[in-house]
Parts: sequence; structure tokens; C-alpha cells
Amino acid sequence: MRNRIPPPSTRADGGRRSVAFACALVLLFSCAALTLALSPSLQRGLRDGSHTRNTRLLDARKETPFTGLLLRIGSALAGARRRLSAATAASNTFAVTTAADNGDDSSPAPGSLRAAIINANLAGGGTINFQIPGAGVQTIHLTWVLPQIDAPVVIDGYTQPNASANTLAVGDNSVHLIELSGAGFNGSGLVIGPGAGGSTIRGLVINRFASGDAITLRSGGNTVEGCFIGTDPSGNTELGNVPAGVRVAGGPNNLVGGTTPQARNVISGNGLFGSTGFGNVIIAPASNVPPDPAPTGTLIRGNYIGTNAAGTAGTHAQAFQNNAGIIIKTGTGTIIGGTDADDGALDGSVGARNVISGNAEGVQVFADGSNVIAGNFIGVDATGLNPLGNFGAGIDTSI
Repeated sequence: MRNRIPPPSTRADGGRRSVAFACALVLLFSCAALTLALSPSLQRGLRDGSHTRNTRLLDARKETPFTGLLLRIGSALAGARRRLSAATAASNTFAVTTAADNGDDSSPAPGSLRAAIINANLAGGGTINFQIPGAGVQTIHLTWVLPQIDAPVVIDGYTQPNASANTLAVGDNSVHLIELSGAGFNGSGLVIGPGAGGSTIRGLVINRFASGDAITLRSGGNTVEGCFIGTDPSGNTELGNVPAGVRVAGGPNNLVGGTTPQARNVISGNGLFGSTGFGNVIIAPASNVPPDPAPTGTLIRGNYIGTNAAGTAGTHAQAFQNNAGIIIKTGTGTIIGGTDADDGALDGSVGARNVISGNAEGVQVFADGSNVIAGNFIGVDATGLNPLGNFGAGIDTSI
């Protein structure tokens, strides 16, 4: 009987399978050897991708060429995994199609903001857009605290049809059509958690959170821009949040505002007039959560803090009677305002300038951390020509 000889293609496939199997065995035994060779701290670093070429955590054990090679491979794979996760997150889009909220994280109302946040967390991040039917302002009346945001997101209120960002260098002509109200319960608004660094909150009206901050940033690299925080959608009536409009609780390089008209926030009416530690923007730890890394390099730029949207006056011929405009209680390297060069053009217009007027006090500084306050209008209107005073000090560094 003649032996059956498989055709060439079959032999090649079998050979490839054998080679693949052998490579898999080599990789498996290599990983096992690496696991045994590494200290526990380095094992943790390799698992979470925190090890880099410039970081060595080998304790007393000597790194061999073999383990060094595998460390470099592991670091490269971890970096590729992070880049892939970021790209995947950026491609995820979640549409909010209803203003309804049932307060139930286990079974949220379909198409609700609550559902979008939960789905974005599960997907590792993404973009939350708004497509709620109906004309005019759509108010989301929360019935319970939203889930913490645990993955990088962009929440963009300007995606609601007919909404638009501000284009005026002085004043504000934005159209805000998504309002987030906390009037129905006691708690905070949007919380950007430690795992959600690099998030953006844009184009929202956030008001009436009576026992929690409108926005809390617990991680780094986040941006809050183009929002009305503590007012109604027109920016002319205060509907404050207590204790703060925006709280920077931790992390490096958070940005509140920006240097363009589109990035300007109106943050007014927040805090409780006469209450210590309450205000429109607070750089201070969050309460009732594990401690976050102290804020570093926080930028507060281009905002109207304590005034109406026009930057001129409030509804009673004066600015909103807020508590402090900005409070620095912790952290280092905070910059409030800036210079002409910060907006990229030496044209005499300071895009980084905040208008800080109409507050009990303009800026309170508790922390000695190389902070900079420069280029702002404090105690005048947005034109810089008319008085619009704070009721106490413009800048108080004696606390």
C-alpha cells in the first residue's frame, strides 16, 4: 500500500501550526520565568503598564538581559494597549435622546444621561452627545446622584440641535439648550473620577445642586469649557450650587475655561453667601471619598466668575451675590488668568483674562504653592471700564 502524502498546502499549514504552537510554549514559559524573577512591585508595574525603561523596581534582584528584554516588550505592549484603549474610547458615541431620569443605575431610562454615563464607563470612555427632541431648553431633572464618570469622556451640550458656543470677545452670545438640574435631591452633579482623566465637559447649564458641587474633578488633564454653572440658561438669573460650582479636587493640569471665547464659562451664584470655604471655583479636596493626589498646575482662564453672561451686571443692578469667586485651599502651581502671549497672539487682548467681580471676595488664597494671579479684571466689568466690585477684598492672601 502506498503511503498517503498530504498535498503541499496541507503540509505548510501543519508546519505553521507547529511553529505557532512552539512559539506559544516559548512565550508561556518565558512569562512564567519572568513572573518568578520579578519582585512583587515590578509584577504590579508590568500588569498595570506603569513600568517604563527609566523605572527599575527590581529590589535586590539583578536584572538579566533576558528579563530586561521582556520588560521592554511588556512596556511596549502596555503602551500599545493604552493607545488602543484610547482610540477605541474615542470612537464610542452615546446619544442622550431623553431628558427623563429614573435615578436607577441598575436599570436606567433608555437614552438618558444616566444610561450614557454607565455605557461610557463600561466601554472605557467615549463621547456623549445630545439629540433630545423638542424646541428650546431641555432640562434634565435628576432624581438621584449620577454615577461617577470612571473613563475619559467628552460630554458636549453644544451637540443639541440649535445650541451654539459663544463667539464674542466681550460678553456672551452662546445658546445653551441642555440644563442639568439637581433640584430634586441632595447630592453632587458630574464627578470626573480618578480613572477618567482627560475628560471634557462642554456647553452645559448646571444648577441647583443644593448639597454638592456642580462639577468635581478628581483626576488630571480635564477641561470644563463653555458652561453656565450656577445660573439659568440665559446666564442672567442665579440658580446656585452649594458648596461649589467647580471643585478641582485632585490631579495635574486641569483647565477651567480657556483662552478663546468659545471656552469661556460663566460661573456665578455658587456657594452660600457668608459661608467660609464655599464659592464659585474651589481648589480643595473632595469630601467623603478617598484622598486624591493634590492638584498641580491648575489653570483657571477666560471665565466670568461672579457676573452675568454679559460680564456687566446681574438682575438687580449688581453682580450675583456669590461667596468667594475662587478659593485656593490646596495644591501647587495654580494659575488664575495669564498674559497676552497665552492665547498665542501678542495683540493686546488677554484671552486668559478672568472677570472676577460681584463676589463676597474675589480670590482667597489659603495655600502657599507658587500660585500666579495675573491679567484679570477684578472688581470691574468685562470691559474693564466700569466698576463692578466684590463686596470684600479683591485678592485676600492673609487667610
